[in-house]
Amino acid sequence: MLTESEFRQLAGETLPIFSRKADDLTLFYAPGYLAAAREKEAGEIRDILSGELPFGENLTPHYLTEAARSAQDRWREIHDSENYDPVCLTVYSSMACNLKCRYCFSESEREQTIPVDEDLIKKTAEQMILKTCMPRDKTFTVVFHGGGEPSLD
Repeated sequence: MLTESEFRQLAGETLPIFSRKADDLTLFYAPGYLAAAREKEAGEIRDILSGELPFGENLTPHYLTEAARSAQDRWREIHDSENYDPVCLTVYSSMACNLKCRYCFSESEREQTIPVDEDLIKKTAEQMILKTCMPRDKTFTVVFHGGGEPSLD
């Protein structure tokens, strides 16, 4: 039985490192790395990541930190204004959800949704085509993704 429905960023952590309880384990996640730990080891991992304990022989905090730093660096590289030339627009049609699926990472409070602004989508697509696709002779792609519970829309 799961005791917490989603991953939450570790308190005081600036890197993208998250945890959640799952039965008698604590799961730790950083993009590209997932680890499971029993209660005692989970406390040690938290203490190491918070700086209360030095990095020792427990490799999990090291791997979590490295994966998180790598993901953060990659995010910055991708979104650097000089290098950021998107050729794909992904539109999430809805995140409305009235269910609380055990396997879902989504926050259970996401029952409210903002309607899709068609004019904004059109303007964004036009700008992307004119600024990034046409000058580079790249194909522009639009992806429509339905998040949440599809039967609500």
